[in-house]
Amino acid sequence: MSRPQPHIIIGTNNSDNPKAKVLALYPRLDQPYAYDQKKGRSMPASKEVGGYSLDFEMDSDTAKSLYQYMAQAYKEAREEDWPEKLVMPFTKHDDGYFTYKATCNASYKKDGRLIEKNVIQRNANGQKVDSGFQLTTGSRVSLLVVANPMKNMSNKKEKEHLGSHTCYLWINEALVHDLAPRKDFNPFGETSGSFVDFDHTAPAPASDGDNPFDEKSNVVSIAEPVDDFDGAVEEPKKVVKKSAPPPPTADNDLSSVLEAWDD
Repeated sequence: MSRPQPHIIIGTNNSDNPKAKVLALYPRLDQPYAYDQKKGRSMPASKEVGGYSLDFEMDSDTAKSLYQYMAQAYKEAREEDWPEKLVMPFTKHDDGYFTYKATCNASYKKDGRLIEKNVIQRNANGQKVDSGFQLTTGSRVSLLVVANPMKNMSNKKEKEHLGSHTCYLWINEALVHDLAPRKDFNPFGETSGSFVDFDHTAPAPASDGDNPFDEKSNVVSIAEPVDDFDGAVEEPKKVVKKSAPPPPTADNDLSSVLEAWDD
């Protein structure tokens, strides 16, 4: 089975579709994290046990294109005991937007060696930023992801909906178009003081010439598939949801899903 080709989830402004967007939600790309059962949340972890993750919100056209990419990868990887079709795995919300999550392990084994991995993050000019850069929720981004069809590792309820096998996404890179302000908890509230501005911007790093989001570049870094990342974190979600589109019919095309996409 050949490895799926990478796919770029475009987050740039689209004049033909004013609702077009890809927004980062709950990003954990600056360092590896793992779910801590005692604390009930993700905590920084070593590369041996931790991983990276990014939930993201996308408009309907972007979600439709991404689903087609994932469905094709699922079809090519499918084995006899897998469900015949990929059930649409995104969460559709009442406002018409969709959410999903991309993850990857911070390390993997190859030929008996432990290979460490970082998720590359870039600024709007396509330049790499420091590996410890902390992306913020609400930032507008483009993502370089790779489909990973495999056994469904989610909870019982999700397995009942999606089936025994599904398609995950692992993330290789993120390009930040607009960085949202960090929402820090302020225990003091607003005051009548005069100090209201603070410049903390840093100079952008030099270009390294290997930006996959640049049409002129042909260099793409592909990571190993994620087969065992189990650091999924329950994140807050919008309260009102619409039911996801019904599973595809048993025929050999995606028309039934795509035709009902915007219902």
